[in-house]
Amino acid sequence: MARQGNPVRELRAGGEAPERDAAVEVLVRRERERAVEEERRRLALALHDGVGQGLAALELRLAEAEELSSGSPAALAIQRARALGRHLFDELRELSHSLRPPVLELGLAAALRQLAEEMTTTALFVGFQGDQQALLDLAPGDALQLFRIAQAALGNVARHSQATSVTITLERRDSVVSLIIEDDGRGIPPGREASSEGLGLSGMRERALLIGATFELLSSPLLGTRIQVQLA
Repeated sequence: MARQGNPVRELRAGGEAPERDAAVEVLVRRERERAVEEERRRLALALHDGVGQGLAALELRLAEAEELSSGSPAALAIQRARALGRHLFDELRELSHSLRPPVLELGLAAALRQLAEEMTTTALFVGFQGDQQALLDLAPGDALQLFRIAQAALGNVARHSQATSVTITLERRDSVVSLIIEDDGRGIPPGREASSEGLGLSGMRERALLIGATFELLSSPLLGTRIQVQLA
Protein backbone atom coordinates (compact mmCIF):
# COMPACT_ATOMS: atom_id res chain seq x y z
CA MET A 1 0.00 0.00 0.00
CA ALA A 2 2.91 2.32 0.72
CA ARG A 3 4.16 1.89 -2.83
CA GLN A 4 0.74 2.87 -4.20
CA GLY A 5 0.70 6.02 -2.06
CA ASN A 6 3.95 7.42 -3.39
CA PRO A 7 2.68 8.43 -6.85
CA VAL A 8 -0.18 10.34 -5.21
CA ARG A 9 2.24 12.40 -3.17
CA GLU A 10 4.40 12.99 -6.23
CA LEU A 11 1.41 14.16 -8.27
CA ARG A 12 0.37 16.58 -5.57
CA ALA A 13 3.88 17.94 -5.32
CA GLY A 14 3.97 18.36 -9.07
CA GLY A 15 0.70 20.24 -9.03
CA GLU A 16 1.92 22.61 -6.34
CA ALA A 17 5.27 23.24 -8.01
CA PRO A 18 4.15 25.98 -10.45
CA GLU A 19 2.50 27.97 -7.65
CA ARG A 20 5.51 27.50 -5.39
CA ASP A 21 7.90 28.50 -8.18
CA ALA A 22 5.84 31.62 -8.91
CA ALA A 23 5.90 32.59 -5.23
CA VAL A 24 9.65 32.06 -5.06
CA GLU A 25 10.12 34.14 -8.20
CA VAL A 26 8.16 37.03 -6.66
CA LEU A 27 10.25 36.82 -3.49
CA VAL A 28 13.46 36.81 -5.51
CA ARG A 29 12.31 39.84 -7.51
CA ARG A 30 11.39 41.73 -4.37
CA GLU A 31 14.70 40.89 -2.69
CA ARG A 32 16.56 42.04 -5.79
CA GLU A 33 14.56 45.25 -5.89
CA ARG A 34 15.20 45.80 -2.17
CA ALA A 35 18.94 45.47 -2.80
CA VAL A 36 18.75 47.88 -5.75
CA GLU A 37 16.76 50.35 -3.65
CA GLU A 38 19.38 50.22 -0.87
CA GLU A 39 22.09 50.91 -3.43
CA ARG A 40 20.08 53.84 -4.80
CA ARG A 41 19.79 55.26 -1.30
CA ARG A 42 23.52 54.83 -0.71
CA LEU A 43 24.47 56.48 -3.99
CA ALA A 44 22.01 59.36 -3.55
CA LEU A 45 23.39 60.03 -0.07
CA ALA A 46 26.99 59.78 -1.28
CA LEU A 47 26.33 62.20 -4.12
CA HIS A 48 24.59 64.68 -1.82
CA ASP A 49 26.91 64.52 1.17
CA GLY A 50 30.12 63.88 -0.74
CA VAL A 51 30.32 65.40 -4.19
CA GLY A 52 27.49 67.86 -3.55
CA GLN A 53 29.10 69.32 -0.43
CA GLY A 54 32.43 69.49 -2.27
CA LEU A 55 30.89 71.51 -5.09
CA ALA A 56 29.21 73.80 -2.55
CA ALA A 57 32.56 74.42 -0.86
CA LEU A 58 34.17 75.08 -4.26
CA GLU A 59 31.46 77.66 -5.00
CA LEU A 60 32.35 79.51 -1.78
CA ARG A 61 36.05 79.51 -2.62
CA LEU A 62 35.38 80.76 -6.14
CA ALA A 63 33.14 83.51 -4.75
CA GLU A 64 35.99 84.63 -2.50
CA ALA A 65 38.42 84.52 -5.43
CA GLU A 66 36.03 86.54 -7.59
CA GLU A 67 35.75 89.22 -4.94
CA LEU A 68 39.53 89.41 -4.49
CA SER A 69 40.15 89.56 -8.24
CA SER A 70 37.56 92.24 -8.95
CA GLY A 71 38.76 94.41 -11.80
CA SER A 72 41.58 92.07 -12.80
CA PRO A 73 41.80 89.97 -16.00
CA ALA A 74 41.19 86.82 -13.95
CA ALA A 75 37.73 87.96 -12.78
CA LEU A 76 35.94 86.86 -15.96
CA ALA A 77 37.52 83.40 -15.86
CA ILE A 78 36.46 82.98 -12.23
CA GLN A 79 32.90 84.02 -13.06
CA ARG A 80 32.78 81.37 -15.77
CA ALA A 81 34.16 78.77 -13.37
CA ARG A 82 31.44 79.66 -10.84
CA ALA A 83 28.75 79.33 -13.51
CA LEU A 84 30.13 75.92 -14.51
CA GLY A 85 30.19 74.84 -10.84
CA ARG A 86 26.54 75.85 -10.36
CA HIS A 87 25.58 73.96 -13.51
CA LEU A 88 27.35 70.82 -12.30
CA PHE A 89 25.70 71.14 -8.89
CA ASP A 90 22.24 71.36 -10.50
CA GLU A 91 22.93 68.28 -12.62
CA LEU A 92 24.20 66.40 -9.58
CA ARG A 93 21.08 67.27 -7.63
CA GLU A 94 18.85 66.04 -10.46
CA LEU A 95 20.82 62.79 -10.63
CA SER A 96 20.56 62.31 -6.86
CA HIS A 97 16.82 62.95 -6.94
CA SER A 98 16.35 60.54 -9.82
CA LEU A 99 18.00 57.80 -7.78
CA ARG A 100 15.75 58.40 -4.79
CA PRO A 101 13.18 61.24 -4.86
CA PRO A 102 13.44 62.97 -1.44
CA VAL A 103 9.67 63.36 -1.28
CA LEU A 104 9.33 59.57 -0.89
CA GLU A 105 10.82 59.89 2.57
CA LEU A 106 7.40 61.28 3.55
CA GLY A 107 5.64 58.16 2.24
CA LEU A 108 4.12 57.20 -1.09
CA ALA A 109 0.77 58.89 -0.47
CA ALA A 110 2.42 62.20 0.40
CA ALA A 111 4.73 61.90 -2.61
CA LEU A 112 1.80 61.27 -4.97
CA ARG A 113 -0.16 64.15 -3.45
CA GLN A 114 2.77 66.49 -4.09
CA LEU A 115 3.18 65.10 -7.61
CA ALA A 116 -0.50 65.84 -8.28
CA GLU A 117 -0.06 69.42 -7.10
CA GLU A 118 3.05 69.90 -9.26
CA MET A 119 1.35 68.51 -12.38
CA THR A 120 -1.82 70.60 -11.99
CA THR A 121 -2.06 73.49 -14.47
CA THR A 122 -4.76 75.84 -15.68
CA ALA A 123 -5.54 73.30 -18.42
CA LEU A 124 -5.25 70.07 -16.39
CA PHE A 125 -6.43 69.33 -12.87
CA VAL A 126 -4.71 66.42 -11.14
CA GLY A 127 -6.47 65.08 -8.05
CA PHE A 128 -5.26 62.59 -5.49
CA GLN A 129 -7.05 60.37 -3.02
CA GLY A 130 -5.31 57.90 -0.73
CA ASP A 131 -4.68 56.88 2.84
CA GLN A 132 -1.12 57.25 4.07
CA GLN A 133 -1.79 55.34 7.31
CA ALA A 134 -2.88 52.24 5.41
CA LEU A 135 0.41 52.14 3.48
CA LEU A 136 3.03 52.76 6.15
CA ASP A 137 4.49 49.27 5.80
CA LEU A 138 4.92 49.45 2.01
CA ALA A 139 8.48 48.43 1.09
CA PRO A 140 10.65 51.35 -0.14
CA GLY A 141 11.41 49.58 -3.42
CA ASP A 142 7.72 48.96 -4.08
CA ALA A 143 6.90 52.59 -3.26
CA LEU A 144 9.57 53.84 -5.65
CA GLN A 145 8.33 51.76 -8.58
CA LEU A 146 4.70 52.77 -8.00
CA PHE A 147 5.77 56.41 -7.83
CA ARG A 148 7.69 56.10 -11.10
CA ILE A 149 4.68 54.47 -12.78
CA ALA A 150 2.49 57.36 -11.65
CA GLN A 151 5.05 59.87 -12.95
CA ALA A 152 5.17 58.19 -16.36
CA ALA A 153 1.38 57.91 -16.56
CA LEU A 154 0.88 61.59 -15.71
CA GLY A 155 3.52 62.54 -18.27
CA ASN A 156 1.50 60.67 -20.90
CA VAL A 157 -1.68 62.42 -19.83
CA ALA A 158 -0.06 65.86 -20.03
CA ARG A 159 1.55 65.24 -23.43
CA HIS A 160 -0.91 63.08 -25.33
CA SER A 161 -4.38 62.76 -23.83
CA GLN A 162 -5.89 66.27 -24.17
CA ALA A 163 -7.52 65.56 -20.80
CA THR A 164 -8.79 68.27 -18.48
CA SER A 165 -8.87 66.10 -15.36
CA VAL A 166 -6.97 63.10 -14.01
CA THR A 167 -7.26 61.33 -10.68
CA ILE A 168 -4.62 59.30 -8.85
CA THR A 169 -6.03 56.78 -6.39
CA LEU A 170 -3.90 54.83 -3.93
CA GLU A 171 -5.69 52.32 -1.73
CA ARG A 172 -5.28 49.09 0.16
CA ARG A 173 -7.94 46.44 0.43
CA ASP A 174 -6.94 43.53 2.61
CA SER A 175 -3.39 42.80 1.47
CA VAL A 176 -3.67 44.28 -2.03
CA VAL A 177 -2.33 47.76 -2.79
CA SER A 178 -3.85 49.41 -5.87
CA LEU A 179 -2.57 52.42 -7.80
CA ILE A 180 -5.09 53.79 -10.30
CA ILE A 181 -4.61 56.70 -12.71
CA GLU A 182 -7.75 57.74 -14.62
CA ASP A 183 -8.15 60.62 -17.05
CA ASP A 184 -10.98 62.06 -19.13
CA GLY A 185 -8.92 62.43 -22.29
CA ARG A 186 -9.24 61.10 -25.82
CA GLY A 187 -7.80 57.67 -25.00
CA ILE A 188 -5.05 55.85 -26.84
CA PRO A 189 -5.74 55.74 -30.60
CA PRO A 190 -6.33 52.24 -32.03
CA GLY A 191 -3.02 50.58 -32.86
CA ARG A 192 -1.01 53.09 -30.85
CA GLU A 193 -0.79 50.81 -27.83
CA ALA A 194 1.08 48.28 -29.97
CA SER A 195 3.86 50.84 -30.36
CA SER A 196 3.88 51.30 -26.59
CA GLU A 197 7.51 52.37 -26.36
CA GLY A 198 6.66 55.90 -27.41
CA LEU A 199 4.10 56.11 -24.63
CA GLY A 200 6.31 54.54 -21.99
CA LEU A 201 3.83 51.71 -21.42
CA SER A 202 6.46 49.00 -21.69
CA GLY A 203 8.51 50.77 -19.04
CA MET A 204 5.50 50.91 -16.73
CA ARG A 205 4.81 47.21 -17.26
CA GLU A 206 8.44 46.39 -16.51
CA ARG A 207 8.35 48.39 -13.28
CA ALA A 208 5.19 46.55 -12.23
CA LEU A 209 6.82 43.22 -13.06
CA LEU A 210 9.88 44.12 -10.99
CA ILE A 211 7.79 44.21 -7.81
CA GLY A 212 5.47 41.33 -8.73
CA ALA A 213 2.49 43.58 -9.47
CA THR A 214 -0.13 43.32 -12.22
CA PHE A 215 -0.53 46.07 -14.82
CA GLU A 216 -3.81 46.75 -16.59
CA LEU A 217 -4.64 49.42 -19.13
CA LEU A 218 -8.12 50.30 -20.37
CA SER A 219 -8.63 53.03 -22.95
CA SER A 220 -11.59 54.42 -24.88
CA PRO A 221 -12.09 57.53 -27.02
CA LEU A 222 -15.21 58.29 -24.97
CA LEU A 223 -14.04 57.34 -21.48
CA GLY A 224 -10.36 58.26 -21.46
CA THR A 225 -7.62 56.02 -20.10
CA ARG A 226 -7.37 54.04 -16.89
CA ILE A 227 -4.16 52.43 -15.64
CA GLN A 228 -4.36 50.09 -12.67
CA VAL A 229 -1.42 48.46 -10.89
CA GLN A 230 -2.14 45.94 -8.15
CA LEU A 231 0.46 44.70 -5.70
CA ALA A 232 -0.40 41.78 -3.41
